[in-house]
Amino acid sequence: MSKQFTDPTMAKFIEAIATPLGTGKDMHGHPVVYAEFVTTLKGLASMLQQKGHVREAGVLESITGKIQALEAAPAKRGYLEWDIEGTVYLRKGDYDEAIRCFEMALEINPSYHPALYNLGIAHVDKMEFEKAVECWEKVLKIEPSYQKASAAIAKVRSFTGGQEPIRPEG
Repeated sequence: MSKQFTDPTMAKFIEAIATPLGTGKDMHGHPVVYAEFVTTLKGLASMLQQKGHVREAGVLESITGKIQALEAAPAKRGYLEWDIEGTVYLRKGDYDEAIRCFEMALEINPSYHPALYNLGIAHVDKMEFEKAVECWEKVLKIEPSYQKASAAIAKVRSFTGGQEPIRPEG
């Protein structure tokens, strides 16, 4: 049911890059130069895409967007940090910890719809479909044109009659 990485090395890499983002320092304590970091991640995502690692490339692209948002809005770093950390836990299959992180992000910024969408994904992975749909309905109140939320609701609702719902795209 969970969306796990096909390559354990990739999972470790994602965890390693997500951790220092909030502090602005790399593993050696040096300041992170976000523009260079983003360029490196985009190159890696492109390489993964070409080699057929579409899911992993998508995760890197998502993290790249979040890094750019961190740089653009340093005063609101807290909720983005929590969202990134929640994404890492979600990918590792630790849904309770992912939910805690997404809820922390939403406590800081209740209208941050990506964390709310991700919270719904975590609930699906815990087989808590009603909670997931509630999250995605809130997303649509905040951002009515967010098609991923509409599609996720439709996907969960379409699987009735004893069939196991398929996890929406993350």
